[in-house]
Formats: sequence, structure tokens, C-alpha cells
Amino acid sequence: MERYDRQIRLKAWGQKSQDLIAASRVLVVGAGGLGCPVLQYLASCGVGEITVMDADKVSLSNLQRQILFSESDIGRNKAEVAVEKLQRLNSEIKITALDYFLDKSNALELVSAHDLVIEGSDNFACKYLVNDACLIANKPWVSGSIEGFTGQLSVFNYNGGPSYRCLFPEQGQAANCNEIGVLGTLPGMVGSMMANEALKVLANLPNVYSGKLLQIDAYHNTQLVLNIQRVEKNFQRRELTDYQLTCASDEISTEDLLNRIDKGFENIWDVRESHEFSAGSISNKFLPLSQLENGIIPEEIMDDIVLYCQSGIRSLRALEILRSKGFKQIKSLQGGYKKWQEEGHI
Repeated sequence: MERYDRQIRLKAWGQKSQDLIAASRVLVVGAGGLGCPVLQYLASCGVGEITVMDADKVSLSNLQRQILFSESDIGRNKAEVAVEKLQRLNSEIKITALDYFLDKSNALELVSAHDLVIEGSDNFACKYLVNDACLIANKPWVSGSIEGFTGQLSVFNYNGGPSYRCLFPEQGQAANCNEIGVLGTLPGMVGSMMANEALKVLANLPNVYSGKLLQIDAYHNTQLVLNIQRVEKNFQRRELTDYQLTCASDEISTEDLLNRIDKGFENIWDVRESHEFSAGSISNKFLPLSQLENGIIPEEIMDDIVLYCQSGIRSLRALEILRSKGFKQIKSLQGGYKKWQEEGHI
């Protein structure tokens, strides 16, 4: 086939490998900085069936690194835009968009329906959810993450290799690129290598990054490989548990919040610090995260709450604190006040 001719010519690839990836089904969780190059290469190389899931919408700040999108896509769902672009790239494969996030309720069904999962979100809880769902369903997955000038990737749950929990046993708190920032070229570097590992897994090629963690430093142009040991107790899991900040399923979009405000909703609380609140806010309700962490909760706060911070990380932490205190109807504003400003809602 002319489309894949240069690939099939490779002695280590050939028609056999091409047929294997053509018969494969891949779930890509997240169509952001890492997801964009992953999707582009999987589609161009001929992976037969690709499902991309992301409930986020394209914003101006995405365009610096999320290469499938353009200015005309701002405000549209990322998964749907990605599928449109990929179908124009390769009309011979099946590509499906899911405009919602992965969570505990849908993870096992979706993971079980695919041969491989690729996860590149900036939400660490999502990585634990993907890992555990893949372990239960006996599926391998490719993991990638980026921050600043550095990125890392590995393949987990593959051919007796370690799981993500063998590397990071328990979930910790971590910032995302909204707070730290990220060099625009870095997702392309890491995402391309994630796609490369995915193709090797699907085609049963050797030298997969299982049992190893590749760390990339784009600032110093260096790479480091760390070995990961399999820990047997991490493979005893038989059901999904609760995942803190799971894949942004506790978030609300700016569009949905605007719709609620239009209907008279006012229970919107700023969890940033006082200097941030005084510089601009969505509402006049103020509940800093530092206060919540010290156990101080205002008497006037009531359930059915929307929380926001600068980029959406601290508000998710505040959400978990309030939930532990018995509040049930809580949402965190996706992208925070920064996204609210970027979309012109001030």
C-alpha cells in the first residue's frame, strides 16, 4: 500500500507489523499537548481504530503546544476537533471522539474494549485510574508526562513488567503545566516517543520501554533512563477504588458555569489567596485554600458549590477537603480564573 510504503520497507517492520497495527484498537486519554502528536502519528502510521477522549475545549493558550488545533477551533471540544483533523489525514482508519473524561464509572468498560491505552493527561489521579483499570483488564498502557523543560515516559502492565504503582506507590500532589508552564516543543518530543512505544507494543517488536523510565531534559539536551522493579503486591488489585481528582470528572467548564450563572447561580467561591482575589475575581465569595487546610470552614457556605483558583489545581484540592467534611455537590472550575480571563468573561 502506497500510504505505508516507507514503513513496510523496513526489515524489522514489514507487512506483518503493518497488519497487526491495522487490526489494533487504541484508547488515547487526553487530546492535549501529548495527545496531539500521539494521535497524529498513530493515525498517519495506520493504527486501525483510535478512540480519543477529552471533555476540555480548545483555548488560546493551548495553541503554543497542542499542534492539532488552530485559532478557528477555540471554544470547540478537543476530541471532536482532533477527530476531524485526523480523518482528513487518514480516511482509511476508524477514529471516534468521546467528549467526556475517563472516570471510575466508565474506565473498565473503555479499557477492556481496546488493546492499548495511551495516557498523557496532566492529572496524576488519572494515571492511577488508567493503571488500575489496565491491570484489572490485563491491558498495557503507555504513560507520558511533562513539566517545564522536562518530560518522562514508560510502558506499564506489559508482558510481566511493572505497573505505575511500582514506580509511584501512592498518589501525591503535583502541579500541572497550567501552574508551572511547559516549553512548546517538549510535548512533541515526548509525545512522538510515546507513539513510537505504542507502535512497538502493537506490532510485538522488542526493546519496549517496559521496566524503564525515560527522563528527557530539553533545556540541557540530556536523557536519563531509570530501571523500575516489579512489585508483586501492586498486582493484587481486583477493583477500582476512589481516585482523588480523577481525570477532571469533578470539574465544570466555563461554559457550563456561565449557563448556571445565567440561571441565577451564585454559590461560587474563590480559594486563592487574598492578593489574587483582590486583583480580580468571579464572585465576591472568598475562601482561601490555606484557611480550609487549617480546618476553617465559614458557616454560610452551603452545598452545591463551584470552587475556582488560578488554574484549577488548588480548587480541586479544596474540593477534596470539603468533600471529606460532608459536602457532596461540589465542582471545580476547569482551567480556573486564568481560563475565565482568556475567554473574556471579565
